[in-house]
Amino acid sequence: LTSVTSLVAENRFDHVLVESSGISEPLPVAETFTFRDEASGVSLGDVASLHNLITVVDAASVFDQLGAVDSLIDRGWQAGAGDVRSVANLMVDQLEFADVLVVNKTDLVNGAQLSAVERLLHKINPTADVMLSVYGEVDPSLLLKTGRFSLRKAEQHPAWLVEAREKEHTPETLEYGISSFIYRARRPFHPKRLHDAFCSAGALAQLLRVKGIGWLATQHSQQAHVALAGTRFTVEPGPPWWAAVERSQWPRGLEENIKVVWIEEHGDRRTELVCIGRELNHAAAKAALDGCLLSEGDMACGQQSWATLSDP
Repeated sequence: LTSVTSLVAENRFDHVLVESSGISEPLPVAETFTFRDEASGVSLGDVASLHNLITVVDAASVFDQLGAVDSLIDRGWQAGAGDVRSVANLMVDQLEFADVLVVNKTDLVNGAQLSAVERLLHKINPTADVMLSVYGEVDPSLLLKTGRFSLRKAEQHPAWLVEAREKEHTPETLEYGISSFIYRARRPFHPKRLHDAFCSAGALAQLLRVKGIGWLATQHSQQAHVALAGTRFTVEPGPPWWAAVERSQWPRGLEENIKVVWIEEHGDRRTELVCIGRELNHAAAKAALDGCLLSEGDMACGQQSWATLSDP
């Protein structure tokens, strides 16, 4: 804030290009524009506007990095002692929140490889502008004269949820090996089956990115945030299902809006996952996910029995 305020006061500069650390994530960088100085009450957004968040992608190694099992600590890249992020997770975060993706080192790949990289980036971040470069050379006017950043969009991060709630589309061409599908289910996952499926060399091994909401049998009242970035698979607790909340506490209009996903027996409990992969067999991957669900026999045992299931 101090440095940018000083530059603004000089009244000599139209733009400032800030290079973040290679292990920084775009969204927290954007959020710093809203933080107010305790002494002056001034925020960075009061003296400057954020135009673009730009991520540079190495065309020659992007697939290798997404498939890496290394943590930042393994490579000595950690921000501090408590930084447990993986390389793949960090890369996905940097790709998803960017407004511009500069694909660099395009001279080191052939046309088919470059097309595969571009297809992957459009799947991970469909709204970002993708620019190609060699030795990082990009026309400055493409970056400085157009403001693409929207704080509202960054806060909401809608790309995955919007796609997951739209009518499922026919999968795009497999010409470059990058494809996606939306997995939906109205039975809960068996936690151990789900864990084992994502941690094995089976049909889900070709997935590069998964993100969405899941229904775990052991967490009947609470959504699960399911995510895969490269080889790192996580399931974290989310907000409660509306079916688990007293209707007297529902916000106005929710009952009408939720009808599209509501079924009488289980309410809004469901799984909706956007899955992106390379050389992905959609039928086999969907079948593998189906195999992680509770069976009809499991379902008949009821919620008390589900709560005792193995949950890694």
